[in-house]
Amino acid sequence: RLFASAVLAAGWRLETVLPFAAREYENDFAADGAKTEFRELLSRASATLEIGDARREEDASEAYETAGLVMLDHADLIVAIWD
Repeated sequence: RLFASAVLAAGWRLETVLPFAAREYENDFAADGAKTEFRELLSRASATLEIGDARREEDASEAYETAGLVMLDHADLIVAIWD
């Protein structure tokens, strides 16, 4: 979310790839403030691709992997931040 905010502040276009539908994905954010920030950033995205259907715990990691691979396949620039 930090990088997405910086991208938008710099005037760049934000495009998002989500492993699930946005309403399902936002459940991964524990804090209400984080959910609010996610919704705000998503509303400012110029494009959003939601991968997969409703979350199934047995293959949730596969949805995340697929989203990551789609993002890598379509990115012109990758900036990685590791915590």
